[in-house]
Amino acid sequence: MVALTGVGVQSHMQILPANLSFGSIAVNSPASLSLTLSNNGTAPITGVALAATGDYAVTVPCAVTTLAPGGSCGVTVTFTPSKTGADNGTLTVTSSDATSPDAVPLTGTGFVNGTFTLSVGGGTSASATVASGTPASYNLTVTPGNNFSGTVVLNCTPIAAAEYATCSLLPSSVTLSGAAQNAVATLNTVTEVSSNSLPVMPGGRGRSLGGTALCLLFPALVFTWKARASRHKAWRWDGPIAWAIFAAILLLSASGCGGNSVSSNLRFSPAGSYQYQVTASSVSGAVQITQTVTLNLTVQ
Repeated sequence: MVALTGVGVQSHMQILPANLSFGSIAVNSPASLSLTLSNNGTAPITGVALAATGDYAVTVPCAVTTLAPGGSCGVTVTFTPSKTGADNGTLTVTSSDATSPDAVPLTGTGFVNGTFTLSVGGGTSASATVASGTPASYNLTVTPGNNFSGTVVLNCTPIAAAEYATCSLLPSSVTLSGAAQNAVATLNTVTEVSSNSLPVMPGGRGRSLGGTALCLLFPALVFTWKARASRHKAWRWDGPIAWAIFAAILLLSASGCGGNSVSSNLRFSPAGSYQYQVTASSVSGAVQITQTVTLNLTVQ
């Protein structure tokens, strides 16, 4: 009879806390959090190694690569955001433990020290419906945050442009210093074109040859009739019939001179749905901040 005895042992890696949340950190500014690796088992943990992804780095690793039963070590992870927005990473702990590899979620958000938002409000929405030839107005609000101060430039560009429509901003830039500033974006759905660029044809838009001829008809006839009257003393051109003819010619020539004036140079946007984008951009600071809103326009 041979007595056999033995004791079963097993390592157990415990990581506290189970995740690291850094919150909002300014871009290019490091922030550090710590966690602890512990061996709560009865067997040693060997080959402890650490690796981090994203904008995260292990700045203080475990001082040992083997954790004896009941032993522990501290680890420091540093988050240095390189851009604005959420940045998720992972701390991976590999070892001889049965649970290896262990993954520790790392979360954080980068922001610029000082920012602003761009929104449509003030009793208007980002969508407007107007008749062709009628302007659509949108009230814009630029609101500073995180102690932002400086000049913000506004620009309007078409996404789906309406023919003969123009976008204007008043003012085209605002200066932020603690309080929100307002601006108005206006989409005009009518444009006046130069008469020099209009086609010259009868019945067309713009001054035609027929209109020019009618414009010159009245003074030419007056000159001719006066000349005849001076040569023929018996010719009377001041009678009722002659004056009636003069009145008719005067009306025709007036329509030729003024019938195709400013109103014929107007171009109206056709019915349809269109989109324009307003961009607000900072002009100072190491990192340019840009915010956008989309304006929806329906022309009936």
